[in-house]
Amino acid sequence: MRILLMLWWTGCAIQTWIGDPWWRMPGVGVVMMTAATIFVVLLWQCSPRGRGVRAGVYVSALVALQSPAVVSAVWPLLPEHPPIVVRPSAVSAAVTAAAAVMAVTAWLLVRAWLSAGRRSYVSHRPARAWRDTAGLAALVIALYFLADIAAHGLKAGAQAAFGVEGMSGYPDVPGSGFAAFGWALATYAPAGAVEEPVYVGLLALLWPRLRARTFIPLALVSSLARASMHVYYAAGATPLVAAIGAVVLWCAVWSSASLLLIYRSRMLWPVIVGHGLLNAVGVVGDDYRLGGVLLTAVVMTVPPAALGVLSFAGLRYGLVTYGPRLRAAAVRRSWVRPLSGIGGGAASAANAGLVVQVEGGGQAAVDRDRG
Repeated sequence: MRILLMLWWTGCAIQTWIGDPWWRMPGVGVVMMTAATIFVVLLWQCSPRGRGVRAGVYVSALVALQSPAVVSAVWPLLPEHPPIVVRPSAVSAAVTAAAAVMAVTAWLLVRAWLSAGRRSYVSHRPARAWRDTAGLAALVIALYFLADIAAHGLKAGAQAAFGVEGMSGYPDVPGSGFAAFGWALATYAPAGAVEEPVYVGLLALLWPRLRARTFIPLALVSSLARASMHVYYAAGATPLVAAIGAVVLWCAVWSSASLLLIYRSRMLWPVIVGHGLLNAVGVVGDDYRLGGVLLTAVVMTVPPAALGVLSFAGLRYGLVTYGPRLRAAAVRRSWVRPLSGIGGGAASAANAGLVVQVEGGGQAAVDRDRG
């Protein structure tokens, strides 16, 4: 564990040394390494019993891994600060891959820290057959896709409601040819592994029990953290405050849905895959002016087709697996009702009838006085 922590800290130092000049933010490296040091010390010396320690682990990991992206996103919102344009290349793909490795490794380190003699702090999911795991993963990806559509719809609605104009997209420059398309795919598709383990995965690990009193503040923290990385969409828009509000609303729906899917499925990787597929579909939608019509058509069809197939399989699995339970719950709610006018509370329920189990998982109310 300690050796892995030192290797992770060394990786942060290398990433800072390589990435700091690229982001043109010299002070970010000091902040990153300070947060990385705090993260290592907390996992090395402290127990996860205290809420303050767990909060410190999350914040330090967030700052160590995401501060360059946050600073580069806020940078164009400042007066006379042009956006940092991304040109997909081998360098950008390598930087994204390194960031993904560091984020996933941090998640694994926290899981090991929580599990080392303190199993009560880790919510283990029951063992599933591989078919059930694959079906549930496909369902998570499908729901992630639907949540992304809903989030973008709310963002567009907020823009229209507040009269926001001039919202920008991702500040990249599509290249020309198959190589540029490949580097763009390698740069943007791993973004799920960069963001999801930090923004939502660590929260589900550190606070494993799904309760309303914990989920709401955790979703709020995750939403604000994710929004801080995506505020560049508001650069150049008017009015600026309303544009930032639309971005925060979009990220709130997006991040809350991701966190809830992880809590309910007890799996992180389907959310990572769903994020990566959506980014791949976004790359396909850009104008890369690829040569070779047949090869272009095949390559550009794969990400949307994969997302469509997984979404269909996931929704079908959800209907087959959870449909009977939902129908049984609907029958139970519609059949079991207290009689009105015969007392109140438990007395009404008792006079309503005797609840018995029937074949198919439903319930029926049998009136005692009948016959």
